[in-house]
Amino acid sequence: MVTLKPKSHVKVACLACRAAKIRCNGESPCASCSVNSRECSYRPSRRGGARRGLKARQQLLKQRIESQRLSEEFLLSQSIASNHAHPPSEALVSGLEPEPELEPEPELEPETATVRLRAYRCEQDLVNAYYIFIHRFFPLLPPPAAPQYRDQPWAIAVCSDTATVDPSALPDWAGNPLCLALAAMTMLIPLDETGPATEPSTAVLLRRTHAGHYARLALERVESMELPRQQSPTSSSPLHPHLPRQIEPVLALALLSLFEYCDRGNAARMRFRANHALTTAMDLALYSEMSEECSDASRRAWWVTMFLSYLSSALTATVPIITADDPRISTPFPEFRGCREPWPLLVQAQEVLLQSCSIVRQLVRDTPVDRLPTLIRDEIYQLDAKIVDLSGQADRFRCVTNQQGVEADASRTLWAMAATFLHTSRLRLHRFRAFMDHPMFLGSYCDLAPIDTVDFSSSSRLSLNQITRIHSLFPFSEDESARICLQSGLAISRIFRRLPGPQSYSDGLEMSNTTLLSSSSSSSSSSSIFSSYSTSIALRTPRSIPYMVCCELQAFYALNMLFARVRSAICAGDVSPCYPILDRPDPAMDVCAAERLVEELRLGMDALASSIRADGCFAGVTPMAREVDAIRDATAALIT
Repeated sequence: MVTLKPKSHVKVACLACRAAKIRCNGESPCASCSVNSRECSYRPSRRGGARRGLKARQQLLKQRIESQRLSEEFLLSQSIASNHAHPPSEALVSGLEPEPELEPEPELEPETATVRLRAYRCEQDLVNAYYIFIHRFFPLLPPPAAPQYRDQPWAIAVCSDTATVDPSALPDWAGNPLCLALAAMTMLIPLDETGPATEPSTAVLLRRTHAGHYARLALERVESMELPRQQSPTSSSPLHPHLPRQIEPVLALALLSLFEYCDRGNAARMRFRANHALTTAMDLALYSEMSEECSDASRRAWWVTMFLSYLSSALTATVPIITADDPRISTPFPEFRGCREPWPLLVQAQEVLLQSCSIVRQLVRDTPVDRLPTLIRDEIYQLDAKIVDLSGQADRFRCVTNQQGVEADASRTLWAMAATFLHTSRLRLHRFRAFMDHPMFLGSYCDLAPIDTVDFSSSSRLSLNQITRIHSLFPFSEDESARICLQSGLAISRIFRRLPGPQSYSDGLEMSNTTLLSSSSSSSSSSSIFSSYSTSIALRTPRSIPYMVCCELQAFYALNMLFARVRSAICAGDVSPCYPILDRPDPAMDVCAAERLVEELRLGMDALASSIRADGCFAGVTPMAREVDAIRDATAALIT
């Protein structure tokens, strides 16, 4: 029996079949073109083959030029030989006169991609950038002494294959540590708002390398400076007329502390820099009241340094080297001269966050139950009641004002940060009781258990002894803690949804006026921390100075865990296990209430993920942003 071999696939297709992406039999004309009465023509494809780089193209061009030169020399030698044999006539000579010699073409330089980095030419532009990108989230300097204007960066073009930093290409800040620290922080911000997802890795590396160069110079300058007490307290800084020069090292170290966390995600080095700044501030006696003309700058320097000390201690699960209730501290809180000052509430919020972290560490520590403090159950209950009371104060007395400018924005932001710390404290306290530390992320972030450290047979990194201890000592049930995590997680998502991004006062004035007109009813009542800001403000890159990213991540974790719980109940057809977290569930409408909660959870996760992604341009936040985006995409796929 004769078997026919299957006809092999034709490797050459006509242009019409190639454009229509259909099979072609390779004939001329092909069957498809014959049926459709089309012109059938073939052209070899340029795809495939070895990829030749820039050097290969340059070599080929040189070979062509050399071949053309040899050909011209050969023709010229043949012409000279024929002229010797047969002298041309005058007419022929006039027509064969040699053309002027062409100048050799210059050698082609390799086309290396360049990356534009953010820098500033003068101190005025650098300080203006500080008030745009940093001050509203971290009010380090006194109020601006000059009117704010649009950001005016100086783009520095750096070759993408540059391995080292060329100091001659960067602005020289004459060894001023504060200027160098500001230059380091602002260089971390991308010059082009392309977003962290579309930004090439070489741009991120070059930005971090040059920013690290400035940070090292700032630290070296601080360590090489004379003792701050030996400097004149009356000499002012070139950056601000009301900033004493002797405070510059403290502020520089505070910025370098932020730099360590934002760029490297290193909370331990952040704490080290913050403690260095705090000890320097104590050497300057900033903890006590100073002269009137320097009081505002010294107050801000002291309490911002204390803020970093508390924050870094919470991130590293350690105790601050000095607490706010130390009897030596007599420096008043900074004032924004608004309707209510946010600093007292902010300090209280950080204190309860540290207490919450301390209690949780005692619960999850491998310690026998009889060795735990006998009053830990009462401590949990009292701390939760204190957090609820402070959260009520934050809602009742929050600053609602129609004032504009970076100072008003900074006051609103600190109010929001205080509320965020309070809700994070409560979330941190109840998270283990509600979810038993079930893993979600691949990396180890913000005391959340990574997936690779968990035995999947138990789906938790907590041992049976630890789980038993939490059940026996915690004064709240699992359902009560889950409902508390829902309330706190949604509250944090609302805060970051309304948080205004970096903008100059000239830009923000017009935007705020338009939103005030559209929300006049809400501005009259305290319905939002940011009553003068619309929720439709586009998220820029970056969104903020991301020292609060762990608060966002804790809230995202809680909302996603609750989303999975409710979604599983809906798919199983039994929503009754989710009744404790539903709002007045009715057995006849429980599925509708559960779906409404799923939508609310999704919106909360979207707000947090968008905020984290906008801050993903900072290398310390980039891994978190990628994982949050992946989880949110998986969540969206489940909904659709």
